[in-house]
Amino acid sequence: MRREAWFPFVILLGLFILTGNHVGRSLGDAIFDTLGISPWSRGDRTGFHYPVLLGLLLLIVGFVGTVRHYQLRFPRIRSRIIIGCLLFIFLYPQVAESATFLLLRNAVGFRSIHYVKEDSHCSFESEGDKVTATCSFTIYNYGNVDELTITPILSYINGIRWEARTLSIRPHERSSLGALFEGTLSEVTGIRGSDRQVGAEIKINGITKRFE
Repeated sequence: MRREAWFPFVILLGLFILTGNHVGRSLGDAIFDTLGISPWSRGDRTGFHYPVLLGLLLLIVGFVGTVRHYQLRFPRIRSRIIIGCLLFIFLYPQVAESATFLLLRNAVGFRSIHYVKEDSHCSFESEGDKVTATCSFTIYNYGNVDELTITPILSYINGIRWEARTLSIRPHERSSLGALFEGTLSEVTGIRGSDRQVGAEIKINGITKRFE
C-alpha cells in the first residue's frame, strides 16, 4: 500500500480516538485506561483530555496528507472530508448504542448494565442525624437484568449509611430509575444540597460493585 493511502485511515483513527460513544467514552479513553494512564491531565474528568488532543493531531495529519495527495484527482475532497467527519461525529454514538444493545442482548449480571454517573443525580436534606435523598439513576440495561439493589454514593460527603433500595429495571433499555433513600449521618449534621454526578453501589445476584 502506497504511503498516501494511509492518510484516510489516519483520519478514521483520529475520529474513533476523539469521538465518544453513547456513554461518552471513546477509543482513546479505552486505550489510556488499558495502559493504566488517566485520560485526563488532572484526573477525575478535569484538565486536558488527552484523547481529544491525540485525536485532533491525527485528524490534522490525516486531513493535510489526504488533501495534498488527492486534491488534484478529487478537487472537492476538502469539503467531502469535513462533511464526512461531521456525519461520523453525529452518527457514531447512535450506531454504537444500537450495536451494543445487539451484541449484549443475552448478557446477564454486570455485563448487562452500564451505570452513567454523569446523568445520575441526587438532592438531599438532613434533620439531626437523619438524612433523606431523592435520586435518579441512569442505567443502560443491554441484557436481561430485571432487578437490582442500589445505594447512592455522594461525591463530596462521606459517612452516610444509606438503606439500600431494590428496584425493577426493564431489559434492553436505557432507564432512569427514581428512588427515595433514608440514611443516618455518622460524621456531620445539618447538610442540604444536591449532587449532579452521583455514584452508586449496585448489587445483582448477590454480587456488589461500586461505580464512583
